Amino acid sequence: MDAKEGTDIGNVEHLEKEFSIVSIVALQLSLMATWEAVSAVIATALISGGAPCLFYNYIIAFIGTICIAASLAELASIWPTAGGQYHWVAHLAPENHKLFISWLTGWISIGGQLVLTASAAFAGGLQFQALITLNYPDSYIPTRWQGMLFYWLVILYAAVINIWGSKALPHSNNAAGVLHIAGFVALVIVFGVMAPKHSASYVFTEFSNTSGWTDGVSWLVGLLSTVYPFLGYDAACHLSEELPDPARNVPLAMVGSVVINGIMGLVYVLLLLPTPRE
Repeated sequence: MDAKEGTDIGNVEHLEKEFSIVSIVALQLSLMATWEAVSAVIATALISGGAPCLFYNYIIAFIGTICIAASLAELASIWPTAGGQYHWVAHLAPENHKLFISWLTGWISIGGQLVLTASAAFAGGLQFQALITLNYPDSYIPTRWQGMLFYWLVILYAAVINIWGSKALPHSNNAAGVLHIAGFVALVIVFGVMAPKHSASYVFTEFSNTSGWTDGVSWLVGLLSTVYPFLGYDAACHLSEELPDPARNVPLAMVGSVVINGIMGLVYVLLLLPTPRE
């Protein structure tokens, strides 16, 4: 945050401002990785209700996430600190309970970050393994321990660049954002032009529950597939002290990344669902 802003809310600035609004938005886009995450979790929705379960739940999750992101962005514009949620709670909670609630919120936030980091690295490691299997189907037999090694490779890369390559982070964020968008464009072209198509009724009306649960419970389970791709939009607030004019730029990055990724993900879903899967 800017020095005056930090003083006004009782926070002292210590970190250099390495990031720009462009690099923060690129970080948000590639961190959420909405359309990529849809590919990783699509099976749950298809088992729980078929194509309509994924499509309609995606719309619900998109609208709900925009509302939540807008609310958090408002708080970030008032108190732009790296603490984020636990700092906001400390300001808003009742005086008698704010210390405990703020402490609890901080630990919940840390737990969420650990779980999201682990799940994203695991998905990335599995995709590495899947690419090898796709290119060498006759000579490579995937095993679980190899998948775990790929997982640790992703974790190691993230640790190295964050510990020793912090100066390069804005540039790596920009590169990741470019790859995120370029990959989306490439797949849209391939799916739109080359892939065979199911009927529109398959996508919008043919509910198919093969999960073993009742339809209502199954639909809610499928909702998880569309909530997961929208996680991570609060990351910008935790970099408030490394970004100029955070009271303006952090809310823009939070809401903007949800809108951009949400639209990209919706286009991807509409092209992916009509494509037959073996």
